[in-house]
Amino acid sequence: MTGISNSLVYWRNGFDSDSESDLSDERVPASIKPEEGSQPTADKTFLSLQLSPDLKQADAASNAYQECNSQIEKLLDKRKTINCELNSHRKRQKVFEEEIKTIERQQKAKIEATGISWELWSEYRKFAADIAKVQKGTCRHRERFDVCDANDSYYHYDPQLQRFLKLQESYLFGDKSWLCERVLAYTKEGNPMGYYADYYHLYNLGNDSKWSENYPNLYLLAKKAGGEGSSAALDMLVALPDENKDPDGSFFEFGDQDQVSLGTSLSERFSFVASYNLRNPESPVEKRKRLIAALGLRADQ
Repeated sequence: MTGISNSLVYWRNGFDSDSESDLSDERVPASIKPEEGSQPTADKTFLSLQLSPDLKQADAASNAYQECNSQIEKLLDKRKTINCELNSHRKRQKVFEEEIKTIERQQKAKIEATGISWELWSEYRKFAADIAKVQKGTCRHRERFDVCDANDSYYHYDPQLQRFLKLQESYLFGDKSWLCERVLAYTKEGNPMGYYADYYHLYNLGNDSKWSENYPNLYLLAKKAGGEGSSAALDMLVALPDENKDPDGSFFEFGDQDQVSLGTSLSERFSFVASYNLRNPESPVEKRKRLIAALGLRADQ
């Protein structure tokens, strides 16, 4: 786009005006530039006229003029083509802009119907994006589970995270945090071939502050919505880390529901699903009951 912008600026400055003043600064080659102060003299013979340097200068100037004219025509054609392409892309951009607005309106309506405000949803999305941006180490281990359903949480297939802790016990001393990327992989024919989980150590997850101090509005709005009877807001609190815990010792689950071939780059295709405390793992069901009791919420939420 930069190249196009520069070209448009160049053409606007150089060719949008028909004024000949734009050419005043151009350097005319000395071979075709008339000598200043020269006085015409009477040639004695026709041959001298035929061999006059003036004719060569005139031919050179004419050729140079035609070359400039040819280049101008080419540039004008390019500008016309680029203008057409720009108009086409602007129209397509407008279509996508309207599509984005429509999707956002629909999404907002669906989210608010669950009792989650758009402000709360934005805070949650910010939290998920922040976790996804945390620098992660090389893949420590890839684990395959003998199931073909990725619609449930990782905890369902690894209760109390025993399988993970056993694999990574040499790395976990209470101050390590991990990320699990899980995916249901398919063959080229579209048949499920396995449920895979990749584990990564996270670097510089955060300071020693509690989660509620790092994301005060997120927890405040989630508890408020949960207190007003939103089951979805309670689910959000279950998925989030405990507000009174610090970031160390966290286990974040990211999942991808798309059908992909094993080996496909998935670094930007995962979404935050849930978090667990490695120091005291508990199931989503247990955590939900604990939050209902702690926050004084309805048991049927």
